[in-house]
Parts: sequence; structure tokens; C-alpha cells
Amino acid sequence: MGKGWFAEAAAGYEEFERGLLRHLRIEEELLFPVFEARSRMVNGPTEVMRDEHRQSAHGAGPDAARRAGGDTTVYLDGLRFFASVLADHNAKEEHILYPTLDRLLRPAERAALVSAFSVSWSDDRPRRPAPPPRGGRGRV
Repeated sequence: MGKGWFAEAAAGYEEFERGLLRHLRIEEELLFPVFEARSRMVNGPTEVMRDEHRQSAHGAGPDAARRAGGDTTVYLDGLRFFASVLADHNAKEEHILYPTLDRLLRPAERAALVSAFSVSWSDDRPRRPAPPPRGGRGRV
């Protein structure tokens, strides 16, 4: 794969990144505070998931392509890392976050939360989480 491949990948990544960053904002600014308040688990799964957000937001895409400097192996290693973080994160969402919220929230509260997604987040303002701490891409 040549350097042109990186430019093509970066161009196609923009829409994916916008959706990813929107998803991260919804979790961090809407779901996590409700989860923490209701479950009283402040330093539990949401803390780990926030770290995964930082790793995910900085592990792939145009920034990763620039860091790779045209080295396909380095870039693909970054994408593999991103995929592994994403898989772990999705498991926490599906097996901890969502079921706990379903159990702790009344139907009207769940409906209000879903409504907040469409009203408050329709502007699609992406915000990138702070980068992970220096010292590598440590696994959670």
C-alpha cells in the first residue's frame, strides 16, 4: 500500500470519527453521570470506559496515519489496537452499562434519557477526549 492509501483512508475516516466522537460525548455527558448517580459506582466501569474513550479517540484515523509516517505496518498496528479497545469497550456497554441503566431507571426516566439524545445532541458537535497519558498505549 502506498502513501495515497493513507490519504484515501483519512478522507473516509471523517464521517466515522464524527459518529464516534458523538457517541463518546453521549456516554460521558449523559449516560455516565446517570449511571454513577444511580449505581453509586463512581470509580468503577465508567472510569475504565473513559480511559478507553481517550485511547479510541486517539488510536485511529488521520492522526494515526500521520504518526505512522507512511508506514503501513505501524498504521495497521494502531488500527488493530483501536479494534481491541473498541471490542472491550462494547462488551462493557452491553453487559454492564446498558443493563444496569435498564434495571435502575424507571420507564419514564429511560424515555427522557433517549429524548435527551435526540434533542441535546442533534448538533453533532464532536469533542475529542483528552489524549491518553504518555508512556504508550497501555491496555486497560
